[in-house]
Amino acid sequence: MGMIKDDTVRNATSYYWGERTSTIDWCEENYAISNYIAEFWNTLTNVAMITLAVLGIYSSIRHRHGKRVIA
Repeated sequence: MGMIKDDTVRNATSYYWGERTSTIDWCEENYAISNYIAEFWNTLTNVAMITLAVLGIYSSIRHRHGKRVIA
């Protein structure tokens, strides 16, 4: 089925945030690396994006670009 992964026994169990509610795993298996993070690599890449956004807001405030840049 391409990138869609079938359900596994690991995905059928209960984890820290509760039982799984999705019927399809799109990119990676849920809770494969940590019992606290459902999609580890997706979370890791999103942390990088959030960090860049915060740095951009900080730079805009520091250089006094005004609210139009960060709004």
